Amino acid sequence: MKSSIALIALFAVATFAGPVKFGADVLAGYNILSVGDSMGFNSSASFGVAVGPNATYSINDQFGINGGVSFLYDINGLKAKEGEVEVTFKQMSLGFQIAPVYQINEKINVKLGYEWDMPLGGTETVKFFGLSQDRDIIWAPAKGSDLKETSAPVVSTHNIILGGSFAVMPNLAVTLQGKFALRGMMAEYNYDAETFVPTDFKGAAKSKDNFSVHQIALGVNYSFN
Repeated sequence: MKSSIALIALFAVATFAGPVKFGADVLAGYNILSVGDSMGFNSSASFGVAVGPNATYSINDQFGINGGVSFLYDINGLKAKEGEVEVTFKQMSLGFQIAPVYQINEKINVKLGYEWDMPLGGTETVKFFGLSQDRDIIWAPAKGSDLKETSAPVVSTHNIILGGSFAVMPNLAVTLQGKFALRGMMAEYNYDAETFVPTDFKGAAKSKDNFSVHQIALGVNYSFN
């Protein structure tokens, strides 16, 4: 939560500090999953989309600060290395992004920055031997007592963003963006030694017991001014 507050505050400062260009992004991407060695799964075809407004504060003719908020919808798949087990995560999130932008020329710019993805909800579906079971994806609560048997707790994720755009019209640009997750999405809890009931939230599960979602996305940006 502290990360999102800092991002929003910085974005607000930028919008009032000087000349600002407002726009909107629509991106569709292929998700690349890094799966932990202990999970016993391989990644399967995974995709995501991102839609939302953004603004760029121009420091000078070449440098600016871009910030935006996006609605994210991802479908991520895992398939067991042995046996007929498949897991699908259909997850909604909000992405808060901020990045310095460098204008190479009139048509091309590049950016390198940070995105914090906050889970909103979704569904985890496990299919095994012809059967199917669903669980509700939730942002991991601090107390294990708040979890239900049908809960699939996930954590917010920190990401490095690298992207660029090429202007095809004065107000329309084609964009390419790579997103690299700095940690996995699955949550970990402490457990009561006797009852094995989850107690306190520990954080993101260790890399070997987790999977990270990276993405290569292509889209368009429309500028309103």
